[in-house]
Parts: sequence; C-alpha cells; structure tokens
Amino acid sequence: MPVSGGRVRYASYVVYTPIQRASELGGLKAFVSISAQSDRPVTPGKDIFESGQSKPGELGRCCGVEAARVTGEVVVRKGSEAANRTVSAPCRSTKVT
Repeated sequence: MPVSGGRVRYASYVVYTPIQRASELGGLKAFVSISAQSDRPVTPGKDIFESGQSKPGELGRCCGVEAARVTGEVVVRKGSEAANRTVSAPCRSTKVT
C-alpha cells in the first residue's frame, strides 16, 4: 500500500570519540665550533685539512690566486634526536536516527 502522506521524524546529534596515535618525532642539529686559530701558508701538494675527512681539489695558480693562508679551523658535528609522543584528539561525527 503506497503512502500518500505523513511525517518523518529524525534526530541528529554530534558524537565525539577520543582517538590516540603514537608517533615518532625526529630532528637533526648541526654544531659548529672553532677548534683552533692558526696562521699557516697553504702549499701545493700538502693536505689543507689535517684530519683527512675532506680532500681539497688541485691547488694551483687558478683564478689569479698566488698564495693562500689558513687562518682558522672549525669542527662541524651532526646530532640527531628522536622522541616518541602520543597525540590525542577528539574525532567528531554526526549520527542520524
């Protein structure tokens, strides 16, 4: 039997559900410090960097440079940190009955 008239009643309401997620946060830091003040000439064929970590290119009379001097040395260190955090927030949804 078909319906020719009438009403429909409905109710809607908002429901908040707490949600928690664990996540890992990380960060990188660079530390630069002056290790020694020095004043020495740079000669061709000699390693400019005493630690041997980085190798310089060919040292010669390119670009009009005839003499070079090392005036200071720095130390660059890299550090990282990680932290686990739990983030919680309410999740909103609408229910219709």
